[in-house]
Amino acid sequence: MSLGSGYLVSTRDGRNIRRSFDGVRLTALTGDWTIDTFALRPLVDNPGFFDDPADHASNFWGVYAVRPFRILPGGKIDLYYMGLGDKKVSFDGRGAGREQRETIGTRLWGTYGRWDYNHDLTFQWGSFQAHAIRAWAATVETGYRFESTFSKPRVGIRANTFSGNRDPRGRALGTFNSLYQTGPYFNYAELLGNRNLMVVQPSVEFNLSPRVFLKPNFAAYWRESTRDGLYSASGGSVDSGQGSRARYIGAHAAIQGQWKLNRHATLFVEYLHFFPGGFLRQSTAGRNINYLTEWLDLRF
Repeated sequence: MSLGSGYLVSTRDGRNIRRSFDGVRLTALTGDWTIDTFALRPLVDNPGFFDDPADHASNFWGVYAVRPFRILPGGKIDLYYMGLGDKKVSFDGRGAGREQRETIGTRLWGTYGRWDYNHDLTFQWGSFQAHAIRAWAATVETGYRFESTFSKPRVGIRANTFSGNRDPRGRALGTFNSLYQTGPYFNYAELLGNRNLMVVQPSVEFNLSPRVFLKPNFAAYWRESTRDGLYSASGGSVDSGQGSRARYIGAHAAIQGQWKLNRHATLFVEYLHFFPGGFLRQSTAGRNINYLTEWLDLRF
């Protein structure tokens, strides 16, 4: 299941293992609205079994609605509420425990002439162990395409903030939960998850031909809270933030290329170099990372 831009709920194609759910999903079309209502349990990936069992430690439910938003030029609006219950999750400085988290938000998106935009604002509340949850996220993405020039380049910029926890001993947990986020969000290396993170990512896209696409991009990463750690895309802790007060994590420079061989086959390549910043140099060995991935996508 994928909702909206996949910012919070996606099929996870980037990791080459689709995420599956068991449950009920009802889609209603009423006037200009498209409304999805669902109650689901994620499945456990069991190697060697075709019919994977449900994960009874977790459940997921919600409502996602989309309609045109004529106040904005070429605009549409998404309104959503989602609930997530999990018997065992962990956060830096808090340990593991039961979580129930409610998420509400809105997405404004569309195209107007050569401009495109995609903005999300999200708030979360609930409980973790005996603590309250108060978390938020804001994502802004805007692009402009030069139609009259060769390769029709699109210049874009993305600026995202996902809240982190302010006080490991405080009564409220401020770490954002990215739920079932899309796989390759900032890059295919997926070095960091969308929690306790601030990112600015400019990019340029070139259509070298109707079949060939090229996208150089750069991104700089900071911790939103210097009292919280770094997390993976699946939600696990990558590195504790308790041993350093540095905010700057690092930056990457990457290039993506895509070649549509025919109507069924597409070749994709990404190369990335990651430059560690002050936080990673203080809390880890602080080594650079080189990452290369190639994909052959076959669709029938």
